[in-house]
Amino acid sequence: MRRYSPPHRSPPRRGYGGSPAHRSPPRRGYGGSPPHRSPPRRGYGGRGRSPPRRGGYGGRKEQGSGSLLVRNIPLSARAEDLRVPFERFGPVRDVYLPKDYYSGEPRGFAFVEFVDPYDASEAQYHMNRQLK
Repeated sequence: MRRYSPPHRSPPRRGYGGSPAHRSPPRRGYGGSPPHRSPPRRGYGGRGRSPPRRGGYGGRKEQGSGSLLVRNIPLSARAEDLRVPFERFGPVRDVYLPKDYYSGEPRGFAFVEFVDPYDASEAQYHMNRQLK
């Protein structure tokens, strides 16, 4: 005769829902709509899965990039004030001056993007540490 053994139950897993006995009851909303569930995450998702950073703050971008970070510009500077001196090295695709989200004031730095990455490296070599 066989002996009775209770079914094996593993402990509930954290974050995966577990069995219905360990979950809180679903929320009941007004109006008969189904309970709201957030959509699945896209891309890298959350912490610990993002690719490693290449450089910290102020680090150089990858060598093939045609974009330059220009720091310590006057708060009164406009995009055209930066476009003119940099265009002598080649055609400039874009000049971006970030602004503070709340006050709308310029943050004191800009990005100058060149069409050709070689022109960006020339501009960096000649304009680095220049005060104008």
